[in-house]
Amino acid sequence: MSNKKQLYIIAGCNGARKIIMKDKLLKGLFLAYERMIALKRKNNQKIMIRREGKIVTITP
Repeated sequence: MSNKKQLYIIAGCNGARKIIMKDKLLKGLFLAYERMIALKRKNNQKIMIRREGKIVTITP
């Protein structure tokens, strides 16, 4: 069973509610990412990401 299918079953979603749940999850992830970037800038910290199979450090 795929992760998406498990998520929908756990959340009790069916039909159109799947799309709404997916949109809410994506908005939440985007908001969390934006907040992380803002916090890293405020504290002058670096971000570790994976680029082309290598782990790289960038300054936001």
